[in-house]
Amino acid sequence: MADLDIKYIGVATADDGRDGRVVSDDGVLDLTVTPPPGVLYKVEQMRSVVPEATNEPGTNPEQLLAAGYCTSFHGALGAIAKQAGVDMTDSKVTAKVAVGKLPDRNMGFYLELCVSVPKVDDETALELAEYAQQIDPYLIAMKGNADIRLTTA
Repeated sequence: MADLDIKYIGVATADDGRDGRVVSDDGVLDLTVTPPPGVLYKVEQMRSVVPEATNEPGTNPEQLLAAGYCTSFHGALGAIAKQAGVDMTDSKVTAKVAVGKLPDRNMGFYLELCVSVPKVDDETALELAEYAQQIDPYLIAMKGNADIRLTTA
């Protein structure tokens, strides 16, 4: 991080991974964490993951990632839209995060960002999203590490 001009550091601590709590250093975020409904990751052998059933209440890492990705991307989209003179009133970004086993390697990551910008047509909204993808730090970090898809609502 020596070359990074740090503007902010978010800090959170988890205990017991997918079966515990996650708390931010300022206490604003304080959530129970559980595996997604119907899936508990159990390591059977090194780098192999097998689902087991669970339906405990709470959030999970995929939801937390989705929250971070859609929030960050909406900010980048808003910056691009402002430059283009586009009204972002009632706009939304929905993120879908999926983690799963791939046939050719251990785990894969999929991210879909669905953009809704009611004041413009879908083609323009998608064009803005494609530009936003180039400046959003979350998506830049994921480039080459995940299947990322942009859609419109």
